[in-house]
Amino acid sequence: MKTKINFKVSVNYYQIIIYIKDFGIIIFFKDKAFLLIQKVIFQKELFKKENQKESVLQQKKKEENLKEFCKNTYIQFIFKINYFKKQSKDGLKNGYGEEVSSKGTQYKGNFINGKMNGEGQYTILNQYTYIGNFKDGQIHGFGHCVWENNKVYKGSWENNQMMGKGEFIWPDGKKYVGDFLYDQFDGFGIINWQNGNKYEGQWQQGKMHGKGKILTYKGDIIEGIWQEGVYQQQQQ
Repeated sequence: MKTKINFKVSVNYYQIIIYIKDFGIIIFFKDKAFLLIQKVIFQKELFKKENQKESVLQQKKKEENLKEFCKNTYIQFIFKINYFKKQSKDGLKNGYGEEVSSKGTQYKGNFINGKMNGEGQYTILNQYTYIGNFKDGQIHGFGHCVWENNKVYKGSWENNQMMGKGEFIWPDGKKYVGDFLYDQFDGFGIINWQNGNKYEGQWQQGKMHGKGKILTYKGDIIEGIWQEGVYQQQQQ
């Protein structure tokens, strides 16, 4: 979440900084501003310990300096920042951490140079939660996704799309196991319906397409060719 800093309101900047620090939130400012904030926090703590007092003019000067440095900059809240192992020279996040945005997204996991990489958990409010692997900020590798409507996918991903081998389960118990291409059933796959019927065979763009067979719950077998989900003829 990025928020423009407004210093026109009548507040105590020192208290705000200490408050944010105590709640485990880091602020990404421009270099000079961030260094000044660190200095202010240190001086504030020193003041508490030694019970020293600054003149009104000294305090006002520090506040004005802070206000000037932070003009037109933005802050980004990263919760539980203490989990980060390190940051690169340009301030990018590296290591394990948590990130929350104003758009309703939350990520818990590993960062490399500011991007989601490795294992993590990504949630979009009222949409889905994904647990698995990431690469360069995208869902990539093996992972498990649960949507708000209780649909579930477990399998391979590439660039935020279901790709490769996996299984998809509907809330009513229907289940597909097989190949995926660009978020659709594509290749060889098996689908089990809740009534006990089953289809084994080829798929294309989410539909039964090519050679396949249906095994009914009664034990009957319908084998042949399908085209865009419609049975065409018996296999020769």
